[in-house]
Amino acid sequence: LSKLEFERIDEAFKNGAAAQQDLDRGRLNFDGARIDWETAKVQQEQAAAQGQRAEARVNRLRSEERRVGKEC
Repeated sequence: LSKLEFERIDEAFKNGAAAQQDLDRGRLNFDGARIDWETAKVQQEQAAAQGQRAEARVNRLRSEERRVGKEC
């Protein structure tokens, strides 16, 4: 949505129907939305990696538990 709004403002600016301030505001809104999206994507990847690490720890502990149980 921010991209579409920016494109509309940019077109209006080129046609003299929007002020520089409107174009700047539209660009900032678009850039902010893009940064928010990229941040969310990185956070999702970090959460997935954290889940994989937790699963690996559980598997390691289960393996160790089975090994210790056999020694007893």
